[in-house]
Amino acid sequence: MKTTFVSSYSLSNSSRGVLMKQAVDIAKLRTELSSQRKADVGLDLGSGTGEAVTLRSEYNRLNAIMDTNALVASRLDVTQAGLDDLLSTAEDFLSTLVGVSDSSGSAEVSQSEAAAGLDLLVSRLNTQLNGSYIFAGLNTDVSPVADYYGTPAGSNKTAVDAAFFNAFGISQDDPAVANISAADMQTFLDGDFEALFDDPAWGNDWSSASDKRIRSRISTSELAETSVSANEDAFRQLAEAFTMVADLGTANLGEAAYKAVTDKATALLGKAIAGVTDVMADMGTAQERVSNASERLAIQTDILNGRINELESVDPTETAVLLQNAVTQMEVSYAVTARLSELSLINYL
Repeated sequence: MKTTFVSSYSLSNSSRGVLMKQAVDIAKLRTELSSQRKADVGLDLGSGTGEAVTLRSEYNRLNAIMDTNALVASRLDVTQAGLDDLLSTAEDFLSTLVGVSDSSGSAEVSQSEAAAGLDLLVSRLNTQLNGSYIFAGLNTDVSPVADYYGTPAGSNKTAVDAAFFNAFGISQDDPAVANISAADMQTFLDGDFEALFDDPAWGNDWSSASDKRIRSRISTSELAETSVSANEDAFRQLAEAFTMVADLGTANLGEAAYKAVTDKATALLGKAIAGVTDVMADMGTAQERVSNASERLAIQTDILNGRINELESVDPTETAVLLQNAVTQMEVSYAVTARLSELSLINYL
């Protein structure tokens, strides 16, 4: 007669297997109680796993777009702040030029203000955010505008000096600029000087920016232009107006030649102010589109998250009860195993 299946060893070994399974169940329930999510989604959902995977993938994709939109919104805010500075500076300088009536005294004031305006223009167009130049178009890793007053002098300053010397045979700080006639100055302003702010000279001497703006995906079906290029006409006009008053010897020019400069600069500033205003309006539209897209995405992610929770979440109360029962069962199993370990034929001999 066989006694293997009723021996104390067999009973003890069977209890050990039960204890191991109970330990696994307890670990699983503890994980679910702490995370409030099914420990093994695939095992618990079975054929419904595909839906959960698809929903979570879409949820993560929409969240990624929302994160990108937050960065885009920051870039647009900084862009608008820079444009606002340029607009205010241009308007103030225009007021100064309108109030200038002659070349004595006021010429030095306008020249100083123009130099400050040009310096601000270069500074704002070279603004960085998180290591990227926001006015560089697609070339976000390159400083868009050469520093006119840098050391050594920027390529734009060198080009202006060369153009002036070629036209008049003297430098801008030479006292002989007082002999330049209004007609000669007007010819220079409308010809060689203006050409410095058109292509290809602008791209060679002033700007390293790309003409193309950054297009950002702001929703699953929307793209928006969310950057500005330093190559916009308004910025060229500002650069031209500031430069001609700041660095064409205006402090020493005769009254007629000086008036030719200020009249030209006044006209350019009027166009530039209108252009900057248009660019700000475009960026404002982009800001609104990004904000609206983010709001819609937030609603979508909330809906997806609700369905994901329905599929993957556990009831904390139910899980706590199951865990308590499992712990109790394990304690009972331990007690039974302990009693079985004490069984021995010696005790009955």
